[in-house]
Amino acid sequence: MLKFLRKYSKWILVVGGSLLMIAFLLPTTIQELGNRPIFNTVMRIDGRRVGAVEFQHAMREYNALQMVTFETLRPVSNVSGPEHWLLLCHEAQNGGFIAGRGEGSEFLPDLVYQMLYASGRVFQMAPEEIEPMKTMMVQAIMTGLPMVQERSGLSESQIFEAIAKLHGVIRMQVAYQRSPRFSDRRLAVGMKRLNESASIDYVFLPPEREMAGVAQPTEEEVAAHFARYKDAEPGSGELGIGYRRPDRVKIEWLVLDRAAITAAIRPDPVEVQKRYIRATGGNMPEGVDPAAARRPYEIEVQNEVVERVMRTADQVIRGEFERALRRATAEGVYWRLPDDWAQSRPDLAAIRDVVVARVRELHQITIPGPTVVRRTGDWLVQSDIAALDGIGNSTLKRGVQTEPFSMLPFRVRELAGPSDLGLQVGVPAEATTDFRGNRYYYIIADARKAAPPESLEEARDEVVRDLNRLAAFERLREQVSAVRDAVIANGLGSLIDETEDQPLALRKATVLTSGLFPRDPNVDTEEFRNAVLEVASKLDPTVSIEDSPREGRTVVFAVPRSQGIAAAVITRTSPVTLEMFRRAQPSAAANITRTELGFDSPEDSPFSLETMKKRLRVESRGGDDKSTDDN
Repeated sequence: MLKFLRKYSKWILVVGGSLLMIAFLLPTTIQELGNRPIFNTVMRIDGRRVGAVEFQHAMREYNALQMVTFETLRPVSNVSGPEHWLLLCHEAQNGGFIAGRGEGSEFLPDLVYQMLYASGRVFQMAPEEIEPMKTMMVQAIMTGLPMVQERSGLSESQIFEAIAKLHGVIRMQVAYQRSPRFSDRRLAVGMKRLNESASIDYVFLPPEREMAGVAQPTEEEVAAHFARYKDAEPGSGELGIGYRRPDRVKIEWLVLDRAAITAAIRPDPVEVQKRYIRATGGNMPEGVDPAAARRPYEIEVQNEVVERVMRTADQVIRGEFERALRRATAEGVYWRLPDDWAQSRPDLAAIRDVVVARVRELHQITIPGPTVVRRTGDWLVQSDIAALDGIGNSTLKRGVQTEPFSMLPFRVRELAGPSDLGLQVGVPAEATTDFRGNRYYYIIADARKAAPPESLEEARDEVVRDLNRLAAFERLREQVSAVRDAVIANGLGSLIDETEDQPLALRKATVLTSGLFPRDPNVDTEEFRNAVLEVASKLDPTVSIEDSPREGRTVVFAVPRSQGIAAAVITRTSPVTLEMFRRAQPSAAANITRTELGFDSPEDSPFSLETMKKRLRVESRGGDDKSTDDN
């Protein structure tokens, strides 16, 4: 046992330390839950009202499980947050997968094993070491329960009830995944569909080749096209055309630039000399430049001053935010704002000047004013946010978790409903940082849910472009037979004119039912892949591909989604053989099941948050609905 403890001493410290760290670094949500009005309707699940009390209890359970599982809750159970936990428990309870709270203590050893598996630690241990590690971790969890109770606000029995619910949630997902049974024929068909492949050479002819001969659309055509596709999602439908706008925001932020502050600070030469003498006794080695010898101490002194200035600036900024919010009323992690908040909310430009003045007063240092950036003139989608200079690469550190800034604005209550982040339009958010040590204090000035464009003018350029591409596509369609004849007679090279400004490219790819590798969005559609695999299935696998006529290996296909033509020649086929079927049969059922149920694509999984919200008709109320009915 002593040898075991010595071998895994670091990991044992990590387990205990994680529990302690998670407890003290939990978001302030737990401390503020009691501030929510108890009769608020937070959401409705399949028509059933979920009040603030029930939602708060789910948040407490989620945070308690995060502590109990040492932050491995998501890989263990696919639970992504409190709202997701509430929906999964709802489904598991209705399906009869949740037993009594007594099951929680019985499940704990199995849960610990799943935690070890999810963390990858189990693969680094000898089989005989797993049980002692499980026992040690169970004991650590039991020892830490009082702390979990204190930090989560749950009793011990409620914590074990949450663990029992977690077992039910896991049991439900496993049961769903393992429910299908396959006959030999279905296995063979499934393996053929998933594993057959063909290698191709191909050329894509884009619609731009025919743009010169396309007439500009009339105003009536533009209006009719916009009316047809204005509420369609971009990339949806056969043509992939749609003008519906995604969730978008307007933001402004203030940058506390560490490099600019550092450049404004000159280290005190007296303090530098003191440290140099203290470290070296004042003895200068022969041949050493005095300035170079003192440089490490200059950097040390300078960095200490920078830290003090950054800390002061941070306190000033947060103090100004708090002063402005005194006019608002706290409602849990959110605020009830006064009617004139749009005119009286914190002014980042004014705060910038206060920061400079306060730092000068306290430290006798004049720093450059923090940069204020306003992106309130146009709407920003997630890709725009990620591309923002500086702040787009910043992150929010919450305990042991790190969240990229590009996702944060879209978790604002006005878009995503209530969450433990407490993001709200018009209210300063928690600052983010980047790898350079810069801090970003941002305000979401406005948010708009996904919706069609408000007018044709908002999408006119896209509409005209798409109409021109569709007209060019119709001209290309008429050339499919001619292109096929040219490829059969002279190969794909006959389609490439090297004298063009942008000649077509000859590419190679492997085609499977599931996708094209490497992926090319111009041709990677289900219809094109099926057309290639259908032609490949007719080729004789006993005949060398070079001996097969090019006519039987050529596929020329009009691709509506990219409004172009894909011309391909099959260069190799890989059919599923009987030997492959027998060798892969044990794992084939699991692979087919995962594919059919969407487990290989988290966003399509029947238990993903978005899928469940659609299936259960979830309505988020943001705590504004004061109704108390249970309908």
